[in-house]
Amino acid sequence: MLVCALSLLSSACERTSVESSKIDLLVEEIVTNPTSRSVQINLLPAEDVEIFVSYSAGDATAPIGELIEKAPADRYRAGRLAVLTLDDLEPGTRYRAWLHLRRPGAKSFQVRPHVEFRTLYDDLESTVRFAYAADSHIAGRYILAKCRPTSRFRTYLDNFQRSLENILARDLDFVVAGGDNFMTHAPLLETCEGWQRYGSGTVRRLEEADLRYELALSNDLWGRVGRALPFLYVLGNHDGEARFGDDSGSYGHFTDTRALSRDARLRHLSDPTAVYRGSDNGDLYFTFTSGAARFIILDVMAGPKTLPRSSSDWTLGEAQKRWLRSVLEENRSPWIFVFAEHLVGGITSPDGHPFVQPGGPPGEYHYGRGGLLATEDRTIGGRFLGEQALLQEWMRAHGVDVFFHGHDHVAIAGQKFDANGVGEGVYYVMGGQVSGDRRGSLWIGEPWFIEQIDYDGDGEADLDAELYGTRSPGFYAVTVHGSTRVDVEFVRGEEGESNGQIAFQFSIFPDGRSDPVLHQPHSP
Repeated sequence: MLVCALSLLSSACERTSVESSKIDLLVEEIVTNPTSRSVQINLLPAEDVEIFVSYSAGDATAPIGELIEKAPADRYRAGRLAVLTLDDLEPGTRYRAWLHLRRPGAKSFQVRPHVEFRTLYDDLESTVRFAYAADSHIAGRYILAKCRPTSRFRTYLDNFQRSLENILARDLDFVVAGGDNFMTHAPLLETCEGWQRYGSGTVRRLEEADLRYELALSNDLWGRVGRALPFLYVLGNHDGEARFGDDSGSYGHFTDTRALSRDARLRHLSDPTAVYRGSDNGDLYFTFTSGAARFIILDVMAGPKTLPRSSSDWTLGEAQKRWLRSVLEENRSPWIFVFAEHLVGGITSPDGHPFVQPGGPPGEYHYGRGGLLATEDRTIGGRFLGEQALLQEWMRAHGVDVFFHGHDHVAIAGQKFDANGVGEGVYYVMGGQVSGDRRGSLWIGEPWFIEQIDYDGDGEADLDAELYGTRSPGFYAVTVHGSTRVDVEFVRGEEGESNGQIAFQFSIFPDGRSDPVLHQPHSP
């Protein structure tokens, strides 16, 4: 140290300083796109860097050793996503991996803290566990919490952190982050001093989109989970990749919003469709299997070419529908789970009155509101509005078990029935909100919203009964017990004794899929 201080101009001192200073990263490690034989680790360096990976099965604590495999070092440029693929792995096996980084020309590598993951399962009788966490809005809410530290957004952020802790406390295989995480489409977002670079409202520059992705994937937020288990995601209406947009920026959708958002996504996360069977045109729909379960991720925002103004305007688009139908027809997995931002349709005008979307004038921009009551006669036995009716026919015919969707910011589950009161075997699971508070959605007191979620028709919102749902923020923990049973639990993430408790749960059985039993909640 003293020698270096006295020899500031010496090459030896400069080399020592370069090798010892911490390498700057824009986004730290995110584990993603697992298969039964491989996984990808994403890293975004702020400077040119050489990287290799060492890894080991089990709970090894050292980054170097006899049992650890070592991939060769590759060079990655500053600001370019580093995608490190580990393959030839064993199915259903837990691993730890260490990234070793050095600046070009440096002699030694800096060893990063380890990441953890479990590969997917090949065996149909394996137990598969995953989390579904919807509508975090976290890139926007983090900024709002910093700009308004005494506001409701501070509570949202605190509860999000509680849910992350609860996710990490469970032995899960991966997490599916429901839509609305990166918030590149955010008409109501405001910033303050120190946050102007992130932009107010919908992004208008690539830098703004990049910064929101870097924020959402930071170690304070989703990156905290992405270091401990694989991170998968659904694109939401606030993630900026809607196909519709115009120069006026109607409802915050500008002509260039889609391109800016997609560029930012692929600059920060490796493309799942390059690993899984899925879209071949850049949209984010794909499928994979683990154990006895098939997972199908849909991209609802990729369908409509113009701003939807009624439920009939929503579509997956012909290419995505052909793909979905082929996946369903060829499926051989006992269980099928479908994920989407919202219904491909949704309630249009309750009681014949103009439907006021939050943040917009009446009678315009209808997108996906409502769960089982988003039907023509507003009953759980009615025909769904819009293209969701077609999807329901396909899902029923091909044995889909759960349609997971977000967007409405309350957690509610129920089975679709036909006009004769017979269960059709498809459960609709509203994701709730992984950030929020006990008051629920900002629009939860609106009469139209209360009426939407009164599934049993008793005049009271079922979320108050906490049999079918809850106002609490949190996430779903889903356990697939081989081919015998699927358990679905909603885990609260909130301040107080109820944090971490189960708000409600139900099980699905293959021999009684048309009439599974919905269990009472564990706690009031």
